[in-house]
Amino acid sequence: MYNLGKWWQQPLMEAAAVIWLGYALYQFVRHHSGQDEVDDTSQNQALLDSAQVKYRYITAAHFEQTMNQLDKPGVLGDVLVAEMPQGRPIGAIALLTTGMLRARQAMVQTGIVKRSDEQRKRAYTPGYDLVSHDYVKVAGQKINLYHRTHLLPFRFTLSEGDNIDGLLFTGTAHLNHGDRPK
Repeated sequence: MYNLGKWWQQPLMEAAAVIWLGYALYQFVRHHSGQDEVDDTSQNQALLDSAQVKYRYITAAHFEQTMNQLDKPGVLGDVLVAEMPQGRPIGAIALLTTGMLRARQAMVQTGIVKRSDEQRKRAYTPGYDLVSHDYVKVAGQKINLYHRTHLLPFRFTLSEGDNIDGLLFTGTAHLNHGDRPK
């Protein structure tokens, strides 16, 4: 019996290799012609324009009303943070379209906006100073039990909390790592 798989697999593999080499050559020529830098700059500016973030404080009552009704809570692109009565964060809302979220994710993935441990450490995080020394040792390594945790994911806000109070709270390490109850 003749193996029919070999006669069609060979040309397909050759075609895939030719396409891959063609694409690699295109990328090489594009990169070395300087066209890449122009495209990246205009692309970066377009991402920045579409992902502008405005942070605004709202009262706790307005936050509750917004969560219950979601009736014209603010302007698209805004991050609304409830004021902190008794110094405790209540919540935050990011008003985003799918396009805005994609633009913000692209900014993080391409490195236009970078995470900063130093900025997060400088941000006001209620209660963190009370538990920052609580840790366990596992295999000789210190592991903190509590972390500075965002009320909203970084990709929504593009902030480490250093430019607006109430965006971070003290959360357990499991919460911050995304562990879910089973």
